[in-house]
Amino acid sequence: MSEKKPQYNISKSASKLSMEVVEAIYNALFEMFNSAYPVSEGLKNSIIRHSQVKVFKRKQYMLEIGKVNRDIHFVFSGTLWGYYLKNNGAERISWFLKENDMAISVVSFHEQIPSYEAIYVYKEAICISMSYEMLEWNFDNFLEFNVIGRKLKIPYHVKDNIRVYSYLVEDATQRYNRLLKDIPDIFSRVPAKAVASFLDIAPETLSKIRAGKY
Repeated sequence: MSEKKPQYNISKSASKLSMEVVEAIYNALFEMFNSAYPVSEGLKNSIIRHSQVKVFKRKQYMLEIGKVNRDIHFVFSGTLWGYYLKNNGAERISWFLKENDMAISVVSFHEQIPSYEAIYVYKEAICISMSYEMLEWNFDNFLEFNVIGRKLKIPYHVKDNIRVYSYLVEDATQRYNRLLKDIPDIFSRVPAKAVASFLDIAPETLSKIRAGKY
């Protein structure tokens, strides 16, 4: 008797993806989870049942400022960034996301309140998306998911703390070098002006840093 294949929820935006790609997306997610703690078959089936595969097109907003972040997105491929608006209306990029990252506006998602930041898709993103309610349901019903969630959150907490330290203490060159260490291929992913925004420096200053003249 052949093994019954799971029934994947595929959004209209992801309808052109082959079943092989969909399976690869979930395999990558479960591999990430297993790196934190073994995933039971029950949890795997529940995640598949309560999530959906989505494709966010290039230059599309995953989340707009003022909207409530209803879903968490596990990024399989793509490049995204988060930004907020400064008092003068200028956009300030606060973080970059890529494959194997989790895309949410932290405060908006966990508090279910309107977001002060946007999530912008710069390069098409393929994701597994799960609602806040279903994420919480899985936490309540699968003990190992709490362990996985805790262990996967730690690197984000560490990175966020280092980012705050970097802005408060380090100079522009040090922040630049830290970004390159974190995302070595950042300039092949996003335009230089986006990097300058993240580093909170003028594009001309970034050019001097890259040329070793700053």
